[in-house]
Amino acid sequence: MKPTDFAKALSHYLAVYLPGQRNVSANTVKSYRDTFKLFLHYCKQSCNLSIERLCLRDIDKMLVLGFLDWLEKDRNNRVSTRNQRLACIHGFYRYMQLEDPVGLLLYQQILSIPIKKT
Repeated sequence: MKPTDFAKALSHYLAVYLPGQRNVSANTVKSYRDTFKLFLHYCKQSCNLSIERLCLRDIDKMLVLGFLDWLEKDRNNRVSTRNQRLACIHGFYRYMQLEDPVGLLLYQQILSIPIKKT
């Protein structure tokens, strides 16, 4: 199976960009990785999406909002945890704006999701 654009972008972001270009700690990379592990779990279990076929165009504002809601309601995460997960997602989409300007509108819609007040 041919890798999707999402798989390539996320792999590069976690393995090359964050540790190499942004020089973040290994713990930060793990935190971002864990966020996307949860997100992929949500996509598969709650939305019945095929992880192997998940493309950047499939991930929109409503999907991310559903994920954040799932974190709070189904996983009983606090708002602070939800906000930390959203910050990770925002970081990825800020990166994607520069890597893939064709998807700029979609990425900006995801970036418009606000941090919740605690």
